[in-house]
Amino acid sequence: MNFVLEMSAEVRISYIYASDETWSKFEQACDRLGWQSKALIQQIIHSFFAKHKDFYCQAALADAEARGMQEQDYYVALKSGPDADLAPYKKHRPDFGSTPLAIIPDPEASKENRRRYNMVTLSDFNYVLLHSAMLVERANPVEIVSRIVAWHFIEYWERSYLPQIRHDDEHRFVLEGNT
Repeated sequence: MNFVLEMSAEVRISYIYASDETWSKFEQACDRLGWQSKALIQQIIHSFFAKHKDFYCQAALADAEARGMQEQDYYVALKSGPDADLAPYKKHRPDFGSTPLAIIPDPEASKENRRRYNMVTLSDFNYVLLHSAMLVERANPVEIVSRIVAWHFIEYWERSYLPQIRHDDEHRFVLEGNT
């Protein structure tokens, strides 16, 4: 088991799918709050896995067990990329229950929703969690990242992004209704 330990991994995401509403929020975060698009996508993915790490770690352990693989071998296989050399399931695929992305439907894979992108740099651990999520959600990287972006703005727009924009729009330190 010889492999080079790196501190980060790159994932090519040529595009993501995002509704006009989600993409508008993404662009406002970049234009109004100073996020660079690459940095924002990275932050979105990192925050998603920070919040849902336990779920995807437990799912990975259940998946490894269902395949009859040792935890470290399974981890290394996922780290090798989306074409991981995973053992077939011994009996059946685990039931992972309700996943963190279960409430987020795939954004429509239309020409209108297709947003150009490039590379995403992730920590090695989050890279492995991304591959775990791909297995659990039965989705490719574009679908997973698209759903994570949608989840992020549903979760954080009102309480994290919008107040900053409102402060600036109103030229106020304290907003109506906030103390």
